[in-house]
Amino acid sequence: QPGMYLRAAQELGIDLTRSYLIGDTLGDLDAARAIGAQPILVLSGWGCDRRNGNACADCDGTCMVVDDLMQAVEWICRKEQARL
Repeated sequence: QPGMYLRAAQELGIDLTRSYLIGDTLGDLDAARAIGAQPILVLSGWGCDRRNGNACADCDGTCMVVDDLMQAVEWICRKEQARL
């Protein structure tokens, strides 16, 4: 459920549509979609279970799939630089 994210966004003035949600489970991806954030699946932690499967199919073409948190951060930085 997105309640925690929605409350934090309201209290902290966060624009969720310009936010990224990095997670290692399909539930994390569902939460990102529910709040309008960009989902990023990391294939470390619980996400390593997706490594041998088809992680891209799990994302349904709506998220970025990366090996680890550092790759997620690098991808976000490149994307934000392109916006400027």
